[in-house]
Amino acid sequence: MSQCSVCAKTFTFNKNLYQHMRKKHNITPQLKGKISCPLQCEEKFRTYKELRTHLESFHTCTLEKEDHDFPDYETFETWKKRLEMTSGYAYIRRISEKMLRKGEAKSHYICHRSGVFRSESKGHRKLKKIGSNKIGTTCPSIMEVSRSLSDGKVKIVFWKTHFGHEADIQRTPISKKFRPRNS
Repeated sequence: MSQCSVCAKTFTFNKNLYQHMRKKHNITPQLKGKISCPLQCEEKFRTYKELRTHLESFHTCTLEKEDHDFPDYETFETWKKRLEMTSGYAYIRRISEKMLRKGEAKSHYICHRSGVFRSESKGHRKLKKIGSNKIGTTCPSIMEVSRSLSDGKVKIVFWKTHFGHEADIQRTPISKKFRPRNS
C-alpha cells in the first residue's frame, strides 16, 4: 500500500497514487528508474534517453549514433548478425514488439552485457569459468527499431557507444560455426 504524502489517502498501486498526486495536488512525482549510470555516479534513470542525456551533459561523454534503413525485417536481422559476428558485441531484444497507433511496431535491442547477474540456480551447476556476461550496470548501447506495418520497412537508431566492458567475441552468443577461427 502506498500513501499520499499530502493528504494521507492510501492506494494499492503506485500508478494510482501518482495519478492522484498529479490530478488532486498538481504534483508530478519523481519516479525512480532502474537504469543505472555506468560511470558509478549512483544516478538512476527511467529511460535510455535520460541516461544518454546524463552521460552527455553531466559526464561530457560523446555517444556515437547511426541511423539505418532496411527494406524488411529479415535484412535488418542479417545486418545485426553480421555486426555481432564482426564487432564482439551482441544485442538482445529487451521487450516484445509494441504496436503503435501510427502504424508501426517498436522494439529495443540492448547490449547483452548490460544488467546485473541474478542467479536462479539452487547450486546444482557451476558458473561459467569466465563468469557472468553481465557487467553489473547499464551499457548505453541500444538499437531502437521501428517497423512499418504497411510496407514492412525497418528503421533503426543505433547508439553504438559501450561503457563498462570491451568487445569480447568469447562472450558474444554466436554459434561456434560462425565465429572467426582465430578466437
